[in-house]
Amino acid sequence: MRNLIISTLIATCASQATGQINHNPATDWMAKAKLGAFMHFLPGTQNFANIDAFDVNALINQLVDANADYFGFTLGQNTGYYNAPNPVFDELTGYKPGEHCSKRDLPMEIAKACKKHGIKFILYLPCQPANRDAHAEEAIGFPATPPNSDRHFTMPGAQNWAKVIEYWAKHYGDLVDGWWFDGGYEWIGFRDKHAQLYSQAVKSGNPNAVATFNPGVKLVRATQFEDYTAGEINDPFTVRVEGRWTDGSQNHILTFMGSMWSRPDCRFKDEQWIPWLKATTAAGCPVTIDMGIYASPQSAAPMGTFMPEQIKQFKRLRKALN
Repeated sequence: MRNLIISTLIATCASQATGQINHNPATDWMAKAKLGAFMHFLPGTQNFANIDAFDVNALINQLVDANADYFGFTLGQNTGYYNAPNPVFDELTGYKPGEHCSKRDLPMEIAKACKKHGIKFILYLPCQPANRDAHAEEAIGFPATPPNSDRHFTMPGAQNWAKVIEYWAKHYGDLVDGWWFDGGYEWIGFRDKHAQLYSQAVKSGNPNAVATFNPGVKLVRATQFEDYTAGEINDPFTVRVEGRWTDGSQNHILTFMGSMWSRPDCRFKDEQWIPWLKATTAAGCPVTIDMGIYASPQSAAPMGTFMPEQIKQFKRLRKALN
């Protein structure tokens, strides 16, 4: 029996090493989770000061009070500016430290605070540097054009971007439980070989970190190298989840509370959300909800906290799932 167990473990490790990941047990926490919160906190040329003003304690208090199972946070998106230091990015692009990557390590502070309270932490990052930063795209190995649009994938570009990811992954280690990569679109040439590079980079910092690669607005298994579904869904109530897995990927849905991503309103009433959330999470599929935040120095509320009405609704929804 002992030899059988050892053989099974060896086979599992070998399968994961080659990317043949099906029903990855590292996703077990996701199947038990119910509701996660997500925010787009996006740096740019004029708002590095917002990173310095970000009130981590106020945010964590909201997440704890609302009983969020996990929290998703953006490292960056399309501007070419990032919420954390990364010397590998600086070296590849020629940017100076603090020029495009913040000096404050905001994700580290959030991750440590989440860990203290038993909240899982997920980082968001695009599959390539930034479609509005032609210099960074070209320096890292992607085409400089078309401007303000996703570039076609190249292997040299993906290999260099994987080095950037690997730095963050090793830097944060097991403080980061998952990664959500955007822009893994088939029409721009994103393939298994690119997902494999990024998955290996992520797991170099934490072997149990789970990763997904967003293929667009749908709930599918996009690549054999993902651990869970990206699950970007605009109209959540049109999706019916039958079980925990889709072709070996842990089911997961990401949608928004407002009328669009990052909007501050509540588009549905509690009684509309609750039946769908109960059915979806009962199937072993957690739901991540994006909410609007205070990201203005002129705001009276703490920088980087969720809008009051939205976090109140989130709290009610999470309570209903108990």
